[in-house]
Amino acid sequence: MLIEAPSGVFTPPVDGARPVPLIANGIGITPFVWYPEAVAAAPSGRAAPIYLLHGCRGRHDHPLSDRVDRLARNIAGLRRITAYSRPEAHDLEAQRFDVEGRIDIDALRAGGLLPYVTPGRPLASICGSAGFIAAMQGALARWGLPRFDIFTEALFLRGGSAPALEALRHHHRRHRAILWMAPAPGSILDAALTAGGALRSGCRVGQCESCIVEVHEVQFAHRVPFEGDPGSCRACQAVPLTDLTIAP
Repeated sequence: MLIEAPSGVFTPPVDGARPVPLIANGIGITPFVWYPEAVAAAPSGRAAPIYLLHGCRGRHDHPLSDRVDRLARNIAGLRRITAYSRPEAHDLEAQRFDVEGRIDIDALRAGGLLPYVTPGRPLASICGSAGFIAAMQGALARWGLPRFDIFTEALFLRGGSAPALEALRHHHRRHRAILWMAPAPGSILDAALTAGGALRSGCRVGQCESCIVEVHEVQFAHRVPFEGDPGSCRACQAVPLTDLTIAP
């Protein structure tokens, strides 16, 4: 285990007078939960609003939702906007989200969910994929934020997989199911989820590397550096090069 001191660029003042937009997609919400928790614990409170904008597929893929629900009930200045890009029937029935689709700051301003004119001088933070970050930076610039007031962090490493891979068979012993996938556009975990398999993973709740599985009779490539055992792989980042059997 390696323990380090807290670090990073997401350090807005807890008791400051400037609005704080926190914008994330998927598991990018993880580094933003501490801030409203710190505001709730501060004796002086906070006068300026906190805008928490989060996009994900649906309630099933909504990390830390219960924790943020509790914070929203206890912080008067927390203005939360949740977008579901693939809401299921129970999501629509329960109205657990504010916007169907992806986070779109221009549309939120036009629809009145965000102030049309920039309130005060916000300090904005964005966490998510590279494309998401670029889109949000552009939208915040149109909202009037200067680049030096926008802080970003990407949660993934770039990596390449072997080119021109064929569709391969994937056998999961526990379920005795054959999973078919074209490996180039996705990972072992993608294939299992698409086929209805039940590989363990905690990517969407902040439990990185919980998807490590033991594999047999296979060659595979990781899209990011991996220092684990030779007979195991991170299912979310591994692309199979031969037929694959996953241990139960």
